[in-house]
Amino acid sequence: MRVNKLVYIALVLVLFLGVIEGAQAVGYWSVSGKYDLQGNPITPSGKDAGDIKGWMTLQAIMDAYGLSEEEVYRVFHLPPDLSPETPIKDIEKETEEFSPEKLREWITTTRQRT
Repeated sequence: MRVNKLVYIALVLVLFLGVIEGAQAVGYWSVSGKYDLQGNPITPSGKDAGDIKGWMTLQAIMDAYGLSEEEVYRVFHLPPDLSPETPIKDIEKETEEFSPEKLREWITTTRQRT
């Protein structure tokens, strides 16, 4: 019995994508990096600045690393009306002085001095 090539290709794609969707539905596959395998949200640890991700909010990072809002806004020349709940990847679009990489570097050098 021969199977039509188009039917075969469709079956392979459905099977492949079905496995991925099924794994995501039960929590075994995450592509966002925002959740661990148990489904718990990943938060900044406050230990290693390399753990900071662009989707994390400025407030979460300030809380984890014990940074004051005034100091962060002053150092990176952030506008005072910028919400601390903004993801840091979006802040990069607001000002040239800020980027997730610059924030990581600044936190690392600030921690070494203390």
